Amino acid sequence: ALGGRCWDAYGCGPLLVASGRRGKVDLSRLPPWRRWPKSGLQRLPLWKLPDVEPPIDVFTCEDASLVADAICEVVPWKRKWDHHDWLHKVCTRVRWLLPQMEPRDIVRIILAFGELYTKRKTHTLLFHDYETYVSLFQALPVKAATAKTLLPLLRTYRRMDVSHEPFVRAACERVVTGEVELEPADLAELVRLHSHLRIKAPRLFEFVAEVVDLRFPYFNEDNIGDLARAFCAMRYHSKLFFDVLRRELPYRLHEYAWWNLIDVAELYLELQADDREIVKRIGNETFKLIFSMRSVYTAKALRVLASLEVGDKRTYRLLIRTLPRSIKILSPQVAAESVMACATIKVDPAEIYHRTPGSRIYVMLVTQLMKDIGALSAKMTCDVIASLAKAGHRQVELAHTVEGVVHQRPFKFHAEHLVSLLRDFDALDHKSPGLRSHLLERLRELPECTPSALCALPAVLAAHPRTGGADQQEGQLLAEAARLLCEPGVYRLPSDARAFRSKDDYWWQQLRQRHFRHRRRRAAAGATVEHGAPAPETDHSTSAVAHISREECVQLVTGCAKLDWRDEPLLEGVAAWLCAGSGHARLEPDEVAALLDAFAMLGFTSPLLRAALEHAVLRTASRLRAADCPRALRGALALGAGPRSASVRALVRRCTAELAMIPPAETEALLGLSATLRQATEEEILASADLSRAAPARLPIETHLFSEAVNSRFGPGAVQRVI
Repeated sequence: ALGGRCWDAYGCGPLLVASGRRGKVDLSRLPPWRRWPKSGLQRLPLWKLPDVEPPIDVFTCEDASLVADAICEVVPWKRKWDHHDWLHKVCTRVRWLLPQMEPRDIVRIILAFGELYTKRKTHTLLFHDYETYVSLFQALPVKAATAKTLLPLLRTYRRMDVSHEPFVRAACERVVTGEVELEPADLAELVRLHSHLRIKAPRLFEFVAEVVDLRFPYFNEDNIGDLARAFCAMRYHSKLFFDVLRRELPYRLHEYAWWNLIDVAELYLELQADDREIVKRIGNETFKLIFSMRSVYTAKALRVLASLEVGDKRTYRLLIRTLPRSIKILSPQVAAESVMACATIKVDPAEIYHRTPGSRIYVMLVTQLMKDIGALSAKMTCDVIASLAKAGHRQVELAHTVEGVVHQRPFKFHAEHLVSLLRDFDALDHKSPGLRSHLLERLRELPECTPSALCALPAVLAAHPRTGGADQQEGQLLAEAARLLCEPGVYRLPSDARAFRSKDDYWWQQLRQRHFRHRRRRAAAGATVEHGAPAPETDHSTSAVAHISREECVQLVTGCAKLDWRDEPLLEGVAAWLCAGSGHARLEPDEVAALLDAFAMLGFTSPLLRAALEHAVLRTASRLRAADCPRALRGALALGAGPRSASVRALVRRCTAELAMIPPAETEALLGLSATLRQATEEEILASADLSRAAPARLPIETHLFSEAVNSRFGPGAVQRVI
């Protein structure tokens, strides 16, 4: 005799094995949609089905009631392919007798045809006759939908794939008005069927939310999970339902199964419900259920927790540990979301996660999504490449596959997407002249791009090689981008934030906050919000440069420097952005060095720009990296900062302190920089001495120490001392 436990072939759950025979599946560990029916015709194999014939000739009988009785007795048994001809003849006879049938007979015929499904595919039928099915539902009066027939009719409606939405809405309206009373479990199933049918009924949903509020103990956890899944699928935000969850879930969340727990968390994520207490509680409860998760729920839990920013390190590590066992069954979309989640929680490719390197996890996920990468949207494709660039994991095969998709379907990708792909390919050290050529042909799409893409355009053009010499298209593209960024009134941000939804999440969020921030604050305070008058034209008179972020400003200037392309109005607009407000006060040390070096290479300077960057240097000089010190000092001198100014002296002090850590490749540059700085300082001292009767000033101690340190370390004498 055999004993113990094993897993079924579908990964559904543990099976009990005793005496060499397979036992029953533990249904309590499976989601409701994975539980097959315990009885009924659907469990009988085809070779066991009896050959059932009607007691009367349905094709000659003129009594509609007798024909309906015979059809209801025989049709559920006609499940073989050989029976389809007979079923089509029956459907023709039903359409002929339909005007003579009573509503009761129509309901019975609909439910009889609705039994022609298998135990594994309960949402589709083995036999389809669309004309007959539509005629039956069109002839069925709304009063036939009662407490006993409403749900069976809607289940059959879904299986028949009928499009007769007025009947569904009218039948469900009877539930809202109280003509039909359903049990709590039936109400949850009714909402779930609406989500499958993609029919949004706000009155019904609010009615169900009220019933949940009044009779929450009568709804089990699967009912609440069904409601959460339905509302999430239809993006329906019910404030009352979230209030009930906030009140009841703290006492019941620890009892929820893994599928309901993760789906409730996904509801909070997709509808952006602000309830951190419940979300944190879900993140804490997930840890104990990770090993029980099946199918795609491990990947879904990783995505949801990473997006909600909940869960501790042990939860993430355990999710990453169990993720590889379900990667082979993931769809390309879920695999792409898993890659983005891994990058969000900073899965290091070089780190080991329970004997599995992080790079191996990325490779498995990318291999899975590459099977049908064309099914991904353009936005999701860009997000996957951006996530891999953020993680620092290079996938050459994926890059070539994406290039192939772009070549096959070039107009699936907007110019915004091409800029994003080229920017991330550069971060992964992958050159793509083909995508660069496609981008040069998208001149007409530039006005539809975000300011972020316009700022990244020079950098991506400089990072990827040209297919030929200097291209005229490149000049036209850059000139149009500069015109859109600089000229007032040329580029206008759209009033609808959804314009950026498929291209740039950052700008979608910025516009969403811009249009709805004050309205939400007033609503939270209980004040009435009145819509203001249309914005005057002066709001659109500013240039697009005024809307860019700090990172985009740095990327624009450094890209122009790498491309060796100078546009005076564009640089003046960037300088105005840096000098206005607190733009320069938010710069990081590496960004200050990059800006100084880029402006020096472009040969652009102005008094306001020099003052703003000197202020930024004084604030960040003590935190500069050793590799950034020489170019920051060289850029400050090129911009016209005085060799005895406070900013230059701060940079000189930092260079002297970090001299031992400066890369050897900067040796010649440091020697020349030291000589130039000393000469410029001496000339300035001599010039000031000629104009003043006071005693001549001395050489700053910082400059003297810097020159001595550079000469002693990199000068000719240093080589002799080493020998």
